[in-house]
Amino acid sequence: MLDWLRDEWKTMAAASRGAPFALDLSEDKVILRERRGAGWIARATVRHEAADFKERVAEMRDIAKLSLGGKAPVDLLLPPSLTLHRVDTFPAESSSDLREAVWWRLGSLTKLEPEELCFDVAKLSVDADTGFLELGVAISQKEIAQEAIDFARKWGFDPQRVTSSTDIEGFPDGPTFARVEDFRAETRSMRWTAAGLSAAAVVLMMVGVARGVLERTELADEAAARRIVAEQRLAAAQEVRAQSLALANRAEKPVFARAERPLAMEWLGALARTLPPSAFAERVCTGAAENKIAKTKTAITCDGDVFDLK
Repeated sequence: MLDWLRDEWKTMAAASRGAPFALDLSEDKVILRERRGAGWIARATVRHEAADFKERVAEMRDIAKLSLGGKAPVDLLLPPSLTLHRVDTFPAESSSDLREAVWWRLGSLTKLEPEELCFDVAKLSVDADTGFLELGVAISQKEIAQEAIDFARKWGFDPQRVTSSTDIEGFPDGPTFARVEDFRAETRSMRWTAAGLSAAAVVLMMVGVARGVLERTELADEAAARRIVAEQRLAAAQEVRAQSLALANRAEKPVFARAERPLAMEWLGALARTLPPSAFAERVCTGAAENKIAKTKTAITCDGDVFDLK
């Protein structure tokens, strides 16, 4: 009688640290375990490929419901293949917040980022001389914990926490990788954070668009100003070119006039080459009008006859 009472007392005391039943989610089967004293005993088992898997799991759910009338609270036990256990040394100041100290070192203990993991910490020993702590760290992936929670809910169970199916030093009741309520709150927090980041991204995008519009407006104004300056410089260059052409035209006029109207001496030379030797020039007359180029008249005498050249 006393042994039975002692066993029940241990069961009640243990229940405060976890659910009275647990689903052991091994690789090939599901086992419903009941907490007895400091350990678990198997109450029902079903393999994943069993033809009556659905019915057997329903029986497990009915057994778990007997504990709290209508609900089926269970812990979820992960197999060793889905968990990791490490023992590591930490400085004495880590004792103020063991989880934070371990969180910063998770990246070196595993190949995953801390944000992808869930873990539990147990203090194993303290070095009397240096104060260094020896900590046990149990680790699992958040994704695996979430899958275990989703599986239990799918079959009508009320999951309480995710722990390990094996005994780990420093964790007499098993490590608590995640409590479902805390896990849900953390998930909500992550969702809110994601929503906040999305909103911030939208705001930044809007700011970026507005800034882009302003920058394009400034560039357009600068381009317009450069175009005006270029047009002014082009007009000035065209004016200089026009003046240069006008000067060149004025400089070429005497040459053209010289080519169009031969000089009197050229006329005389031409006549001298064509007239007979007996011909001679009697007079050369020039009559100059005011502000005009002088006009030359030449008279040629040939055998007593005088010819005026106009």
